[in-house]
Amino acid sequence: MSINPKSLLLADVARLLSRTSGRAVTEDMLRETVAAGLPQKADGTVDIFVVAAWLNRQMAFAIRPSASATGGAE
Repeated sequence: MSINPKSLLLADVARLLSRTSGRAVTEDMLRETVAAGLPQKADGTVDIFVVAAWLNRQMAFAIRPSASATGGAE
């Protein structure tokens, strides 16, 4: 059985992220992430590379100070 990393079910992504991150990741958490903007294909699958890039971008924005917090200077 081969796995296509460009077309994974949310349950499979949750298991993969849980095992590799050391944190519990659930399918419901991923559904919330999809609702927040993570691209999902029409068949309900996601590309793990897109997931990784999307999560990385979200983390980068979370740790970067906002313009309002720095008085408008970045």
